[in-house]
This record gives sequence, structure tokens and C-alpha cells, in this order.
Amino acid sequence: RGHGLAAGYWRNEALTAERFLDDPRGNGLRIFRSGDLGRFDAHGLLEVCGRKDTRIKIRGYQVEPAEVERALLDMSGIAGAAVYGIDGGPTLGTLLAASIALAPAGGPSVAAVRQALRDQLPGYMVPSSIMTLASLPVTPNGKINREALRQDHRRMRKKALSEAPETPTEELLAEIWADAFGLEAIGRKEDFFDLGGDSLIAAVIAAKVSDTLKVDIGLGMFTECPILANQAAAIDERVRSGAERSMPPLLRVRRDGPLPLSFSQERIWQSAHVLPAGNHMSAAYRILGPLDAEILRDCIGAMARRHEILRTNYIPMNGRPAAVVRPPEPVALPFLDLSGEIDAEEKARKIFAQERARRFDLGSGPLLRFFLIKMGDNEHRLLRLNHHMISDADTWPIYLRELERLYDAKLHGRPSSLPESEPLQYADYAAWQRHVFRPGMPAYDGAIEWWSQQLRGARGLDFPYRRPRPLPGIDPAQGAIGFEVDAGGARTLDELRRQTGATFYMSRLAVLALVIAAETNNPDVVLGTYATNRRRMATRSMLGFFSNPVTLRLRCDPAVTFRNWLVTVRDIVVEAAA
Repeated sequence: RGHGLAAGYWRNEALTAERFLDDPRGNGLRIFRSGDLGRFDAHGLLEVCGRKDTRIKIRGYQVEPAEVERALLDMSGIAGAAVYGIDGGPTLGTLLAASIALAPAGGPSVAAVRQALRDQLPGYMVPSSIMTLASLPVTPNGKINREALRQDHRRMRKKALSEAPETPTEELLAEIWADAFGLEAIGRKEDFFDLGGDSLIAAVIAAKVSDTLKVDIGLGMFTECPILANQAAAIDERVRSGAERSMPPLLRVRRDGPLPLSFSQERIWQSAHVLPAGNHMSAAYRILGPLDAEILRDCIGAMARRHEILRTNYIPMNGRPAAVVRPPEPVALPFLDLSGEIDAEEKARKIFAQERARRFDLGSGPLLRFFLIKMGDNEHRLLRLNHHMISDADTWPIYLRELERLYDAKLHGRPSSLPESEPLQYADYAAWQRHVFRPGMPAYDGAIEWWSQQLRGARGLDFPYRRPRPLPGIDPAQGAIGFEVDAGGARTLDELRRQTGATFYMSRLAVLALVIAAETNNPDVVLGTYATNRRRMATRSMLGFFSNPVTLRLRCDPAVTFRNWLVTVRDIVVEAAA
């Protein structure tokens, strides 16, 4: 701030309005929002963390590249590091990439670097692709040339890798891997995790393997056989043993009458008539920069035309619920301008609470509502409310990606690359599921046999309720109780998790099961969780409710070490989800 502050950005009113603000102290001066990030340390000193405009969104998480770069530079043998985002294609979105310059005396291998980062950082902050260089390129003014690094990275990722595939299954699997990783070719000796593979990429590969090779592989296949050649051999063995999948293809069904609900939807239908507040989902999105509300409303309408699930209602018919798809119609986007209001944040929260209190009518809809609030010239809040019948949590990242593409195309007067309507819709998936999982079908009979064996003899848990008063902030109707793990315990858990190949969720689940076993004096602990049914490629970009409740039976043995217990829990979770 001060009298020497510039007037703004040259011929860029939007950026000027975003960065140059009136000083809130009312002295008639302006302040400049620089975009630098900082935090106060334990001694009250300000520590520079990087730049706000360099943040990268990876799978819904905001990643500050400077944090990853610091972790890289702390490693012995690394003289320079740059972290940036690269395009992973429409399926994977933005991927995190890193370029490192090794010290003259030599430095660690890419595999060693990746493992060291996994030991320090959350999984989403570990770069999917790492490139080693003799030195990092710089611009004429001495800054790291990140655009040059992106171009080098794209060229590097397109090169053929290691040995060429040898068997037909290896060739087909190499094509699937290459498409999932955004590479031109994949060698038979490539390691899934060294390529930057994670659960998202594994799910994409598994869905394509299911569609092309007619074999279902779970996430356990990637931990057991991370090398492409070994995974291909395991798939061939499943085919030889007769384990190939015999499920029919997912096809479009006729729309000349009521349509069936999926099993997950039928469960939501039943709970919607029991829960006093219905079964709703909601979110508030903060939008920074100029916004054209009319274009946004048109794009929300285009999304409803593309996806039938957004204009589907549910009615009782012959004693069972049925789905009825309504024809496309204009959508409403209520708008309220709170810019200039002193208590705009508080008013926005009250409006959100009021909107959440409005119930949805499954029979008449709509089951998706938006509310747009203007907080300032370059800031809006978009409130989203919907009934659980039409979506799970994985639906909304898909929805927002498509909405962004539609908005960007319409704003710049370009035709959208998205079709007017998807060929396969959630109603087709629900009909397919009802057809495949019915008595007499292999999938149904196999599932019944497996789960009957898993749950035979299981009984309820007898909790000794000794809590003298309700916990603060917990609504008993929600049935949710939070618990904490102290910092030392969390570090130990994370170290064991990395050593055993377990996830964050699995490590906490292992602890919780032991606590429950001790509290109930019952080593046979039965817990509920959720898995996703997005197993086929057609469902990867489909909106709808795919979450399915899964029962985990965890038999605690006090004689085993916690490390071995964590491996057991990992295997149970992977197998039950499969």
C-alpha cells in the first residue's frame, strides 16, 4: 500500500479489480493483493510459502508446488527442483509433475525420490511424473522456465519405455496403461507406481480391462502385480482358470415407460421416507473473477439436457418405486446481490441454511437446485443442493468439469466439445444392474454365496454405553461420533501404512476395530463402509448414485502384531470392495 502504488494492470480491468482493493481501514488509499502466501511460525515470524497463483488443483486438493519443491531440495543429491501441472487428458485432468537437477556428484534414482516423497507427503502431493535433468532451464531474467519444462515433460512422456510387449495380453494391457497415463507407449517392465499410478488411474485401467478382456481386476492386482508383464500374466492365468467375466454388455434400454431404480437408489428411496430431513447433499462453491450469470444458467440447463438423471423423478408404481425421465425444460438460477453489504457472509450462510431446509419432492422434482449470490464485483457463491437419489460424492467432480468446459466454450463463442446428450445414461446402468444381479444369474449367485460365507455366524456388538452426557456438536440422530489420534500415534500409523501398502482409511479402520473389540469384549467386529460400483468404462463419466454399502468382518487376534493386523485389514477391505 502507499502513495507509490500503481494505478492497476494495463488494459485489464478484471485483474485490476481482483488485485487492487480499497484499504479496509478507510484512509482513502488502496492496497495491492500481491498473491504471495505466508504463514506465521511458532515464534510469530512470517515465513514465505510461495505464490497463490501457482497453486495446482489435483483431484480436488489444492497443492502448493513450493512445498513439494522444498521436500525435493531437502534430499541429498538434488541441486534444483521445479514442480508444475501437466495435462493428463479428459479422464485424469491435471497431473502433478516434477523436474529435478541432480548434483554433479550424482543423485538418487527416480524411484528413490518418489519413495522419499511418499514418506513425507500425502499421496496427492507426490508427482505422477518425475524427470531428471543436468540443469533446469531458465528465462532471460533468471527464473525457472516452467513452460519449457512442461514441453520437455510432454516429449519425455511420449517416448517408448523399456522393453516392448511380447504377448497379446501384454500388448493390449500396454495400450490401456499408455492411454490411462497419457503416454505414447508402455514397456513390459514398467512399474505402475514408478509411472505415478494411484487409485484413480488403477480404477480407470481396471474398467478398461473389464470391458476389453472380460476379466475383473481389483485394486489388489496393482499392489500384487505392479509390473505390466506380471499383471498381464496374472490376467492370462485368470482366463485359463475360467475366471473371465460373463456379464452382458451395458446397452441403452427403451424409454417408453417407467424405468427401474438401481439397488442403491432403492435403498435411498426407503430411507427418504424415514429420515425427517430427507436425504440431501449440499455444497457452496466460491467463484473468483468476472462471472456471466446468464451463461452459467444456460450451461446448467445444458447439463440437464446432457444427463437424464438430473431431470428424473421417482414415483410408486405397483408397490415399487419407478423412475420417470422428464423432457428438458428451462432451469431456474435464483440470484441475490449482497455486494456492498457489511454482513454479506452471515446473510449468505443464513440463505444457505434456509435452502437446505427446503425438502425435495421425489415425485415432482427438480432434485437439483442452485442459488447464486453475488458477494462483490469479482466474487460469487454458488450454492448447490440435491437429493441423494441422483448422485454420490463422485458425481460432482464430473459435473463441475463438464460445466466448466461448457461455460468456457459459450463465453468465448466456441462450439462445445461435449455432445448434446450422452448415449448411455444412469437409467441404462440401473436396468443393466437389475438384469445381471437377479436370482439364477452367475453374478448374483456368486455374490450371495461369497457374502453368506463371510457373514455366517456374525452377531451384533454389545456396546457398554457409559457416556454421562451427549458429546458437544454431535447430533444423536446423525449417528456420527468423531475420534482423534494424537500426533505421535498418527506418525506411527502413517509409517506402518506406507510399509504395508495400506491406505490412510485402512490404518484408521484397523485402530477403530481394535478399540471396538476391546470396548465390547468381542474380537469379531462387523463394520459398515462404502464402495463404488463405477467398474465399467461407461460409468466413469456418468452422473448418478453408484455407492454401495459393504460389510467388513474383522476378526481381531490379540496374538498377532499390529503390522500383521494392518495387512489383514488391508486385504479384507480390498477383497470386500471387489
